[in-house]
Amino acid sequence: MRTPIESTDRRVRRSSRMLKEAFLELMREKGFSSITVQDIADKADMNRGTFYAHFPDKYALLESSIRDKFLKALNRELPPVAGWNAAHLRCSSDAYWNISRACTDAAIRRIR
Repeated sequence: MRTPIESTDRRVRRSSRMLKEAFLELMREKGFSSITVQDIADKADMNRGTFYAHFPDKYALLESSIRDKFLKALNRELPPVAGWNAAHLRCSSDAYWNISRACTDAAIRRIR
């Protein structure tokens, strides 16, 4: 089964993106523990059924959002070459720690 981000249907990708954007706004406004699925759906101007078509719960949305941010940051940090060696491993390790330290979003820090 494809995840929403892997879907070739642009409407599915758009809905997923809108849910993630709404979720991140709500994280800044009120924190993870106070957010409900209905809050996310309302903020994204969608119904709860659409939310559940993309994610089983708000924890899965959180995981997906963190994964997306991390992968984007990792892609910026890692060299664009094929194959892995000790230098690449060191680089990816450094990138991980740099990205981890750079996560200054207070909402994300509250859930660590």
